[in-house]
Amino acid sequence: MSSGRQKHSQRAQAAPEFLLFISFFILLFIILSALFYRQQSDELTQKESLIARELVQQYADAANFALRTGDTFTGRFNFPSEILGRSYNLTFANGSSGYVYVFWQSEDGGYSSYSSPLSTGSIQLDTPNCIGCFGQDIDGIPGGPQLLTINVTGNMTFINKNGVLYLGNK
Repeated sequence: MSSGRQKHSQRAQAAPEFLLFISFFILLFIILSALFYRQQSDELTQKESLIARELVQQYADAANFALRTGDTFTGRFNFPSEILGRSYNLTFANGSSGYVYVFWQSEDGGYSSYSSPLSTGSIQLDTPNCIGCFGQDIDGIPGGPQLLTINVTGNMTFINKNGVLYLGNK
């Protein structure tokens, strides 16, 4: 009868060892999953930044091309309407120097932006052809420098009228 108890005791001892063994591998799996998620998140953030940097440069190149081409130039350009599935805001700053800005909400919930200089600060909205666009005075002085926010639709019209760049999204 003692040999039956000894077998039962050995099986009872194997169960906690098996649970400890399985727990170790589950913990290892959780740690590795967290590390892979972190790495994937970092790579996604880097890719978003790279795409946004290229996008703002494309807007600047199109605007500068319209200005270099000369008066009466009208060009319609296609741009992505999202950065990796995230919408973005497009803002042009006029004044003594011009800039274009791309703003988007990054994966971590914060806002990121890139900017690129333009060859002129003479920028205006082509109001009849810019749906959902608005200008905001930078220093509160009407007629002074403005931030011109464009509703991103995927299409952008650049018009050069006597050295002034007009922007539209129709």
